[in-house]
Amino acid sequence: MQLKVTPIYGSSTPPSASSSAATDENAEPLEWLSSPAPSCTLVEYAGMKVLLNAGWDETLSNNHQETAVGNGATTTTAQPILPNELPNVDAVLICDSTLSSLGGLPLYFGASKKDKFGRAPRSLHHNATIDNTKKTNPPFLATYPTVKMGQMTLYDHHASLSLDGQNPGYSLEDVDAVFGKDSFHTLKYSQTVYLPLDEDEYSYNTNNNNNNTNTKRKINSNKTNKLLAITPYLSGHVVGGCFWVLQQLSDDTEVVLAPTYHHAKEKHLSGSTLHKFGLNADAFVTMAGGPRGLLGKLYQPPPPPPKNEQQQQQQQQQQIVDY
Repeated sequence: MQLKVTPIYGSSTPPSASSSAATDENAEPLEWLSSPAPSCTLVEYAGMKVLLNAGWDETLSNNHQETAVGNGATTTTAQPILPNELPNVDAVLICDSTLSSLGGLPLYFGASKKDKFGRAPRSLHHNATIDNTKKTNPPFLATYPTVKMGQMTLYDHHASLSLDGQNPGYSLEDVDAVFGKDSFHTLKYSQTVYLPLDEDEYSYNTNNNNNNTNTKRKINSNKTNKLLAITPYLSGHVVGGCFWVLQQLSDDTEVVLAPTYHHAKEKHLSGSTLHKFGLNADAFVTMAGGPRGLLGKLYQPPPPPPKNEQQQQQQQQQQIVDY
């Protein structure tokens, strides 16, 4: 099994967040767990290249870095922490509908990027004005709730930043192009798709004989000439959230990609099935130390009460015993 995992960005907690959490003893330990930082990770496995999430929000705009200039003086410069372009891949796996998972899709794969990167979204590929020699975006794989709620999340984020006078970096045209009819391939839990995808496995056909209606071709479950099987499973955390199980068809080895998950069952959401479908994996890829590195804090005992309160409780207990 040959597996290569390359963090593109967002693979670690920002220094400002870690330092503030360390200095503030009253900080909520689950803050970063409930709102993970945007990230993007390149996974190379079974001869295929896939991107795990393409998150973005305004916190990733610039990275302030101090540089020594001599005589003890320092200068602060803003260095972009996002790459100008994401690597070419065979598929993009989206885990949930939050900005941490899909906020960067319109930035890198929007309609206005077809001239800059020489490729166009698949939702515009049917247009005759698009040069057929240009490279199109890779297919995006996600669950149906993730696609529907993710589009609304990007609409709301764009409106929020625009009303505050900020530049979101993308337009609503970019959002519509990313979530167009040929871009996303929606999957159900436990539904398997095989890579590489053929052109007819994720595109629409236009029937000119029936009022120009578009019908989507059924995904072919044939494993012929396929290298990698990808299956989403319930991860908890948010509605429609999933973790991914990658299986190499040549030797049946498995890799689990689970950047965020939640094992507890809630009123509106079932717990993660990671304990059921991720036990036999040969490799497990997640955030360092678990989701956002704070998974261990879930099991830490609460801090002891102040000394005066502890003495007061002991006195009350002793009074009860003496009574």
